Amino acid sequence: MMEIKTLQHDDFFENITALKDLLISSYETNFNISRELCSVTVDSKIQELGQYVKLEKATLFGAFNEGVMVGFVWCYVHDYFGENRLHVNQIVIGKKYRGQGIAKELLNHTEKYATELNIKTIDLFVTEGNITAVKMYEDLGYVTERRYLKKSI
Repeated sequence: MMEIKTLQHDDFFENITALKDLLISSYETNFNISRELCSVTVDSKIQELGQYVKLEKATLFGAFNEGVMVGFVWCYVHDYFGENRLHVNQIVIGKKYRGQGIAKELLNHTEKYATELNIKTIDLFVTEGNITAVKMYEDLGYVTERRYLKKSI
């Protein structure tokens, strides 16, 4: 059974290996770069993310299958021309868990979080070549805005 939970700073460190593996896989797929370059980039991103979670400048929701992290969404509040929005910085699902609705579940959880914060818009970037993700976002109501996707909730 899939469980979605908010990761606190301690949870972040408990799941750091899974977070790194998921990010590396995502970068390899979406940016078509070598695993070695992905690893260097991900190490830097993980350090940033750890600081953001610690300082509560980012929120991290993890998807767990039998206690193992199989995906996550990293989001934060930002100002977009005077409107507070929730930006999805990363959403990653492990390769063998894709196509099972986990990303949709994480995005639904993210929408509920935005509603709790009284935020009406979620935005994100998506790699143009990631046809599956683009279709999923469009099916969920996201529309292109300057090639910058958003969803009003």
